[in-house]
Amino acid sequence: MKYLAMAFLMSLQAVDAELARIEEWAKTQPDNGPGKIGIGDEYYKATKKFPKDKAKFMDKANEAWAKGWPDLDVFWKDKTSVNLKKIYAGAGGSKPLPKGWSAWQTFRGSISGEMAHSGGYALRIEPNKNTGLSQCFNCTPVAVQPGKPFVFSYWALSDGTNLPNIGFAACWRDATNQATGTTETGFVANCPVWTHVTVSGTVPEKTVAVHVNCICALQQGFMMFDDISLLVDGKEMIQNGGFEK
Repeated sequence: MKYLAMAFLMSLQAVDAELARIEEWAKTQPDNGPGKIGIGDEYYKATKKFPKDKAKFMDKANEAWAKGWPDLDVFWKDKTSVNLKKIYAGAGGSKPLPKGWSAWQTFRGSISGEMAHSGGYALRIEPNKNTGLSQCFNCTPVAVQPGKPFVFSYWALSDGTNLPNIGFAACWRDATNQATGTTETGFVANCPVWTHVTVSGTVPEKTVAVHVNCICALQQGFMMFDDISLLVDGKEMIQNGGFEK
């Protein structure tokens, strides 16, 4: 046990040292789009050396890629988009909606293995060719208590979209199913980098239930969502938020 503990400590020290090295190296890179993309690439390279800590390095890589993306020209955006699709590649194919989730008839999308933030699958939403704009995808309502702290978060990316991206919303309801409040979120249009969206607060008064849904206006391109979470008083409210089961 003593040797295992020492090995674990040494592993943590090696990871911290690599993170510190990249952080210092990043200060020497050009303060432009390609420079920031290169910083993200360096963090990604470290995932090969530290596979058990991949998530830690990927969070840093995604942060750098997202900062660099808006400042790229067309050539660099095309090149970066191709690379990101390879890096984010999931399990491939698609599968039905998981237990705990449902969709309106206007919904156009799937649980796709094309790309994923973690695991092999993520939710993909496309423009509705029939009505042109809106679709809705939501989870089964769950009971909550008012006054409790909550943290609502997910990962999202968009590709080829031309409108501000409307993400998921937490819809709070009272005993008569009337709204007591809505926690809305959004993210930057046309950014094919997994971006972390998070908001925290307190469950509104008189609330007895909450459900999470996505209503979006999408004319072109597609959006993807993964690892959706709603923690209320530290307890996870969402079932299958990673779309793996």
